[in-house]
Amino acid sequence: MKKLLPIGIIVVPVVAFAGFLWVAEVHDRADASQVTRAAYARFGSGPRIVCVAQDRNSSTWYCSSPRWGDDPNCRTASVSVTGSIDFADQTRACE
Repeated sequence: MKKLLPIGIIVVPVVAFAGFLWVAEVHDRADASQVTRAAYARFGSGPRIVCVAQDRNSSTWYCSSPRWGDDPNCRTASVSVTGSIDFADQTRACE
């Protein structure tokens, strides 16, 4: 039993750190349907909203729609590690 304690002291922090990196950097936080559904919930029905991920772990999205003015105009959506989706109040030009 005393031999396992030093191994546990080393292994547990390494596994915890690897898990944190996976959640924060690698794991997809949301997919297009989740973000688009949240956009319609926030802004109501109307013209079509298209949301596109801007980074590899899907934490930042640009949602474009004619309802926000001439093309291309977007609202930025941010997805937290816990999965909550927050939309910017300002419309911005998107690419």
